[in-house]
Amino acid sequence: MAPPTILASVFLSGSVPIMLSQFPISIGSTQPGLAASLSLGRVLESFRVNLQEGFPAAFKILGFPVVSSGGLAQEDGYPTPGSGVNQGGASQGTRILMQFLNFSGGARVFVPFRVQSGQLEIRRVLNAATDGTGGCIYLSTCLSPPPAGTAGPAQETSNSQFVVYEVTNSDPFNVDQLEMSVYVCHGHTNSATCQSLVSAQGLKNSQVRISLAPLSTVDVSDGPAPEPRFVDIGIPMDVPR
Repeated sequence: MAPPTILASVFLSGSVPIMLSQFPISIGSTQPGLAASLSLGRVLESFRVNLQEGFPAAFKILGFPVVSSGGLAQEDGYPTPGSGVNQGGASQGTRILMQFLNFSGGARVFVPFRVQSGQLEIRRVLNAATDGTGGCIYLSTCLSPPPAGTAGPAQETSNSQFVVYEVTNSDPFNVDQLEMSVYVCHGHTNSATCQSLVSAQGLKNSQVRISLAPLSTVDVSDGPAPEPRFVDIGIPMDVPR
């Protein structure tokens, strides 16, 4: 299936409006920046999340605003003094929001704080909002000591659990991909250890929704809004059993 085409029409207004083209012209095409899937877990895992770039350089680390073409690996933006954060440029690198739905019976989802595969590295954004904004990056921008262990519980809302990751390294010339372990626990002895692991077979009706983040309904120029920001089009996926 061909990527959807972006069309535009150009008009000059004045005493006599001038239409520069009789028909809309193609100015680009769209491609999904993220592909996600779930797979069965291995020993001591409930299941796995698989992430892949939609195209090279789709995953970007946070850079600084520039007035010329930025680096392929950086999310930068044009400097706008007094607007937003980071001098008006991008407010975060590529973020990935995972929402864990219908994990009943008090089951808690545990996920890694850091995942690396080749040049691609993602780290948890601790204390992020449900839309993927805010928070601080594990072992990077957080001022408090890092949590114990290599994995910890996802954040909780009234009806789901979620986790936010930000890309902290990537390969701009190749399609990055990685797999990450997910552990579902009935109770935990502390913030880093499962008391009783739940296998995928015990996760009937459980689903995971994965999307780029932050999510936003702002579709016009808006200085305080996150840059970049995304529409919530994540489709819930059933946990494989």
